[in-house]
Amino acid sequence: MANGKKVVALLLAVLSTFAMAEDESRETREIKMADDAVFWALVASVSEEGRVACSLNALACSDDRAELGLALLGGKKSPKSLKAFASMLKYRLDAGLSEDFTCYALDKGPNMSRELSRTRPNELRTDCEQKFKKAEAASPKLLSGVDVNSICSTEIRVREISAVLADGLNHSKRCAPGDF
Repeated sequence: MANGKKVVALLLAVLSTFAMAEDESRETREIKMADDAVFWALVASVSEEGRVACSLNALACSDDRAELGLALLGGKKSPKSLKAFASMLKYRLDAGLSEDFTCYALDKGPNMSRELSRTRPNELRTDCEQKFKKAEAASPKLLSGVDVNSICSTEIRVREISAVLADGLNHSKRCAPGDF
């Protein structure tokens, strides 16, 4: 009987490990999807080919994908998702996306303050540049004439936005519930 309990316990341990691994891979996929949504929405908005394609099919190029990507990360609370959310600083978010990002960040409170203090602007810039180069190699026509600086934030901009967010978090600022 004791061996039976050990077998059941072992099976439960193995199954829970698989469940955690599946959950982690789902989170990883969601983070990648959210990051890609923001990146490609920015590309579509600044690329000549992207703007032409969007003018032909507005549904395919709405800002909704980038907003949904931010919302997905903004609503998650795990350390991995929080880090991924903070890494959105690597992108040059436009007015609407920037406002959404700010509201989600302020809503996260002290956890976001800690993550902002860990942010390395040079690493975020390098990460964005690498993603841009891979995308450019995969889709040269789409990224033809697109400047990396129209997609990626500078290190200075990352520091400035981090400082503004940290100040807002330190003063417990929040967005109105209807703002995001």
